[in-house]
Amino acid sequence: MKPQWNSGMRPAPLSTVFEVNEAIALIESDHSRRMTSQSNIELRVFNWKALENMKSGCASDQALEIVVSALNITLALCEMGFGTECIPQVNEALAWAFRAKVRGERTGRWGFDGAAIKAITDVYEIHDQQLEAASKADLLEAIDTVRSRIAEGNVYTAEPYEK
Repeated sequence: MKPQWNSGMRPAPLSTVFEVNEAIALIESDHSRRMTSQSNIELRVFNWKALENMKSGCASDQALEIVVSALNITLALCEMGFGTECIPQVNEALAWAFRAKVRGERTGRWGFDGAAIKAITDVYEIHDQQLEAASKADLLEAIDTVRSRIAEGNVYTAEPYEK
């Protein structure tokens, strides 16, 4: 028998991945430099683990939130000049993630299908390259950009699902 998920045992959810990104970027005081390789690896593992959970179909809304946060940070970095040619690809991945959000809210199952997996995995590769190239100050600026967009209500929305 498959064990049932006990929502009472769920750890406190991360509000966003921003706090993790920001904490790693702030560890060292010199923001003009790139993150250390260890910090870079930790951030990448955190992001990729959330994606793997979504790919397996055994994820929660928290895993989707982490993936979407990484995609939004990728978009902001693209707009800052770290891969401007990739903006359409990032927007496509965000659209696939939003589709998974709507489906997850309706069904309670959180995961990606084949096309979403491919699109989002490709953008994660771009994000990894951005983390190698961007300084900590660039990463913090990208996080601030995403936070500002959220505060302004510049987010995906959809009509409520009707049964």
